[in-house]
Amino acid sequence: MKSVRVMIADPLEEVVDALETLLAEDKRIELVARATSAQEALRKATVCRPNVIIMDVKFEDMGGGRVIRELSRRDLAVAVLILSPQAIKGNPLLQACLRAGAFDFIHRSNDHSELETITRQITTNVFVASFSKTKQIPTGSGEAEESAGSASIADLETIIIDCPGERARDILRLITSIEAGLRPAIICLIRRPPPFAEKLVEKLEGKTKVQIYNYRDGDYIVPGRLFIINSLEHDLILERNISGEWVQFVKSTTQRDRSIPLPGIDRLIDSLGRSYNNKSGAILLGGDARSSIEAFRSLKSRGGLTIIEEDAKELLGAIQNEFKDGQVPDDILSVDQLINMINSVGHG
Repeated sequence: MKSVRVMIADPLEEVVDALETLLAEDKRIELVARATSAQEALRKATVCRPNVIIMDVKFEDMGGGRVIRELSRRDLAVAVLILSPQAIKGNPLLQACLRAGAFDFIHRSNDHSELETITRQITTNVFVASFSKTKQIPTGSGEAEESAGSASIADLETIIIDCPGERARDILRLITSIEAGLRPAIICLIRRPPPFAEKLVEKLEGKTKVQIYNYRDGDYIVPGRLFIINSLEHDLILERNISGEWVQFVKSTTQRDRSIPLPGIDRLIDSLGRSYNNKSGAILLGGDARSSIEAFRSLKSRGGLTIIEEDAKELLGAIQNEFKDGQVPDDILSVDQLINMINSVGHG
């Protein structure tokens, strides 16, 4: 009998070690690779061509759903089994993995020493997947890299972050954690009363490693700068100047839907996509579902990157219910993962 080629991918080294030890006892399984980050998993899967990948729902650098979609784009004939403490029905991270193509999931305890009790369940799923092509993830374009219309984190030029007032503490932690050498421009929309931005910029003076500016009408978007906006008090959009060389903040003259209490994020993000196409990204920490859905629909159509912070559960549920194919959002990340992502863009 031909052995089943298996790769283990988990952010915890000790979990990978424990799984490797347990699975090595079964001579029908050949362990061909191991990984503790999403990028490492993608690289090794492309080279080693496993039949089955046993994988967690998230890594420090990427969510599991995005990892699976990236594997699909590389046309790998592989099945993905989710093994995670967060592999619980209804968990948005698990849903993202299943919609992307994972064939099944197993919940494990946070105590990796208990893995031995579910070893048989793991190996049974591995063998079932190896015998059935229907368990494999969908194949993509046949290209080894991202498709031409898909956003690449490393190429982002401008990122919009929409933060509801109650998440202001999280955005402060994010801002103060950004390292020097930031490459893209970042626009932080914090939905608090107007004086908040001025006070925030003053408070952060000398505490950050990047240049922070309180937004003004007509300001140009400059790479490496971080702009603070209090609230969409009017319909703010981004627009290229006549020469097409610069993008700046302007007020929209188009009528909006007045049934929405505040101007929505959809117009700002739509104008971001029109200005930067697949070099644009939007991160939502919460907000109005209706406006956010339209914003993500527009940005995705232009190849932009769509991300939701994992604690914005109500918004995340609405987004996942609207985009049932799992293509939106591109990723679901924690605040710590967002910090790592933004810093990776700055130093990519």
